[in-house]
Amino acid sequence: MRVPVQAHPATARVAQAQDSAEPALFPELTVAENIALGLEREGLWRRVDWKKRRERASALLAEVGARIDVDAEAGELTMPEQQLVEIARAIGAKSRVVIMDEPTAALGVKESRMVLDLIRRVRDKGLPVIFISHNMPHVFDVADRIHIARLGKRVAVVSPREISMADAVAIMTGAV
Repeated sequence: MRVPVQAHPATARVAQAQDSAEPALFPELTVAENIALGLEREGLWRRVDWKKRRERASALLAEVGARIDVDAEAGELTMPEQQLVEIARAIGAKSRVVIMDEPTAALGVKESRMVLDLIRRVRDKGLPVIFISHNMPHVFDVADRIHIARLGKRVAVVSPREISMADAVAIMTGAV
């Protein structure tokens, strides 16, 4: 997850959750330290308020429904827990959109279900989620709207409630 992208003040803050095989956390740092990265902008030579840092991390994790020890090293977390930390950091950065690129690609069934539940919770809090995936059952499970691409171009925008998965795949592959 790259948090936040701020090329220009007028640009929306965006958090990007990358492929789950490559989490963007520092494994040797604690959860609180990873959340603080990019959020604390008070200067290089300043005193760290560790208590405040932990409290803020706990509050952000609670906001995404995570029960993770803020003093745990990020490298000891499961992949879904690491994604929760990245989403908490995105919320702390006041991101306006979360982009998740193949977040379930390297996960098992149980872990994928946890990530899909996380996507629903983030979406239900009013934060838009762009979920990029080739896993059509996952897409149909969480999407409000599906943008179908073929050869790098958007060819259709459909509602998962109004189209079958087979029809969506047919559009994607050019069979329709």
